[in-house]
Amino acid sequence: MGTSAHSQMHTKQLDIFPFFELTPEFSTSKNHETALEQSLNTLDAISLSQKNYLLSTSIKDLTPEQIILRKNLEFALKSVKVKDNMEDEIIIMKKNTEGTYDMKKETRTYPMEVFLPIFAEYHSPKLIAVSSPHSRTNKNTAFVNIKTLLDNFKEVLLKTDQTTCLSDMLLKKLQEIQRNDPYITLPKSNIKQILIQNGIPEEKIDDLIQQMSSESRTIRLSYTNSVSDIKERVQEKNAER
Repeated sequence: MGTSAHSQMHTKQLDIFPFFELTPEFSTSKNHETALEQSLNTLDAISLSQKNYLLSTSIKDLTPEQIILRKNLEFALKSVKVKDNMEDEIIIMKKNTEGTYDMKKETRTYPMEVFLPIFAEYHSPKLIAVSSPHSRTNKNTAFVNIKTLLDNFKEVLLKTDQTTCLSDMLLKKLQEIQRNDPYITLPKSNIKQILIQNGIPEEKIDDLIQQMSSESRTIRLSYTNSVSDIKERVQEKNAER
């Protein structure tokens, strides 16, 4: 998996602007919509490496253009924050008197702690990194590193192979959510709620969730066994030597 691969992914051009809003200090200002747009564009254009350089370098060592950029950056960092809640449009299917289903759209509000992990999971490719163990004794094995949700989502948000200040804010929010609840990749309660809202019978939902849990355990067990097999073969080769 090379760094150029993500440029071809259909999820690459994600618009993350809707995840942000002005802080209370700036949200009541007269031109708050313009201020929000300008700040988001600033944070989306400046990479973390640029940010660190601009904020850590003395003003006298910056060019006039860099000084203006630094002031815009400082304002943007103070004026923008990740939203607490996100609105999402869902489709509800309800059975009518004729026995068919009617569909209607509803807008619902979800806490960011629920919405962001599901959003990141849905839009992230399932990337793994495979590398050779550089062993002369067995060239048919490889180490497989399963990337985390945070790693995969970061790959989608990269721009010109760099993380922007805006992406970094969203990634830090996801990291904070996972730190508070490390198992919140796709909670079963949320899956069940979504399926019920779309008219799926509850008894079928329980069977489906049980099946998903079983498949998940099988995958983890298979991965563990494959790693164990590699370790055993390496130990055998070391013993022969």
